Amino acid sequence: MAQSAPAQPTPGPNSSVTIPLEMVPGDLGSLPKDKVLVQVNDVKITVAQFEMILKAYPESTRVFVLGPGRQQFFDTLVKTFVLNEEGKRRRLDQDPTYQAQAQYSLAAILASQTTEEIRKNVKIDDAVLKKYLDKHESEYTKLKARHILVRVKGSPVPVRAGQPDLTEEEALAKVKDLRARIQSGGDFVELARAESDDVGTGAQGGDMGIFGHGQIPPSLEEAAYQLKVGEVSEPVRSPFGFHLIQVQERQIKTLEELKPELEPKIRAELTKEQVDALINKAKVILAPEVLPASKLSK
Repeated sequence: MAQSAPAQPTPGPNSSVTIPLEMVPGDLGSLPKDKVLVQVNDVKITVAQFEMILKAYPESTRVFVLGPGRQQFFDTLVKTFVLNEEGKRRRLDQDPTYQAQAQYSLAAILASQTTEEIRKNVKIDDAVLKKYLDKHESEYTKLKARHILVRVKGSPVPVRAGQPDLTEEEALAKVKDLRARIQSGGDFVELARAESDDVGTGAQGGDMGIFGHGQIPPSLEEAAYQLKVGEVSEPVRSPFGFHLIQVQERQIKTLEELKPELEPKIRAELTKEQVDALINKAKVILAPEVLPASKLSK
């Protein structure tokens, strides 16, 4: 459809009228729901119907359609209804190919709406939130910890001035000795200042600050999250050498603070559970030629 100013509509032989598209400035959502935005022959699309159509698209697309993509969207809408009518005139809607594709397309639309209905009706109360949080507590916990690093030969950490370039066995023996000294009453902070090859944190008594998942090397993260407050880890290997870790604090937000973050995840999980349950109850038979080892076949 051309971008130029539309001509006045002209009735056709059967008095059906195609109303040329006129862009309505401003927010379409502020218009009356029964206002016709576009008419293609006998098909009318109101504001309410337009909003329903938009629900089929992701948020980013809806923003585009309501903004710079408005002309493009309505051009496509008009073209679709014009060709749909022409296809019926040619009796293409009787074609088996069309019918097979239409069957699946309509099923996909209804399936999407059903999934959304299930999602909206999922009940999430504080008990559900607490149960989920108890199961996934470590995912929402941040740690304050300190560590001591004993580097090994080949480590990306440079050798400290006056210190030997330790082999794997020598570094492991040294870190075990340091752990024994701490377990016997030695001060972790002072030993970190004196012995840690991580000079940055060592000067701060090994202070690693506060961190969450994905913010430190995986082996250190795994070990740290298994520790109780005040407990010193066994030697932990990383690309830098061997570490001793001591957790000072475990920090977690309250249930109320986490609600906005938890609810979408729980809703998605419970929706999937209900959808999976429906699939598992359905009678599904796949021909062996489709997926010989398919888990859906039953």
